[in-house]
Amino acid sequence: MRILSIAFLMACAPGSAVTAEKVLDDDVAVDSGVEDTANPTEPSGEPSDEPSGEPSTEPSSEPATEPSSEPDPLDVDNDGDGFSENDGDCNDADALINPEAQETVDDGIDQDCNGADLSCDTTVETEWVVDFPATGTGSCDWGNAGNLAANDGVLSARRAQEARYVPPSNSAICAIRPAIQSNQGGVFTTFDFDDAVLMVYNDYVLFSTNDELIDPLQDGNWNGKLYDWDLMKGEATIYQPFPWEWGNSIATVAPGVFNVSMQNGKMNNLHDISIANGEIRFMLVTFGDNDNDGDGDGADCYHDGLSFSVEIDLAQ
Repeated sequence: MRILSIAFLMACAPGSAVTAEKVLDDDVAVDSGVEDTANPTEPSGEPSDEPSGEPSTEPSSEPATEPSSEPDPLDVDNDGDGFSENDGDCNDADALINPEAQETVDDGIDQDCNGADLSCDTTVETEWVVDFPATGTGSCDWGNAGNLAANDGVLSARRAQEARYVPPSNSAICAIRPAIQSNQGGVFTTFDFDDAVLMVYNDYVLFSTNDELIDPLQDGNWNGKLYDWDLMKGEATIYQPFPWEWGNSIATVAPGVFNVSMQNGKMNNLHDISIANGEIRFMLVTFGDNDNDGDGDGADCYHDGLSFSVEIDLAQ
């Protein structure tokens, strides 16, 4: 069945008329060729809200923000010292060279990467005070911390105190001058002790109240005696004082009294020890044998307080 529909009739000019018609058929569609604009809601062509082509929000195949797969070679720590070139390592092929490395004086190498080698040609003087407080009576820790039980006539226990100086970063030790001298007003630094005492400097014995105390000890690189309690303990105690000095310290001993002087001229020969170790360590060690053996004095491992200053020349 056909249905004829007259869409509209309008006057265009006096005496003339244009008729447009559209025939709708379930089989055939006939169009006069005039665009039908009578129904503004009827879509023409593709719907306007349908996206055309690829969506604009689809990412490109190569994102602009994608990181490079190759790391920055300056961020790589090649020598395993914890620093890369970007961290300030000025020689990333040597683990001993980095911003936190210890400088070696006058070796021509800039170990800490600050731009120059440290040199003792230019120094700054500083003062460091060494202080060993007095130990009380009964100070030997018998049978503990490597000590032996009290045994009359035998080195059985010791009490050690240490004072340590480490130079500030970007500096190094060039010279030290301990201010314990007999020429300071003719007065020696004096202190009491029991039973015996050693002064140790960077592991080397500077002086002893008894030269036989150091007999078991081994020689170090500077031909001094290296303090080692494990080699000393159990040795016979000799009460007759025979002072032993190294580095021209002077130890004048009356019974139980120690008069000490360390001459700067001879201490100059020991600076290599401090420079090689990068620090200064003084240790005062007192010994005991029989505090529990009925002698009644209770003073083994005892000494008076000892304090002295040390002048230090630092390369900076």
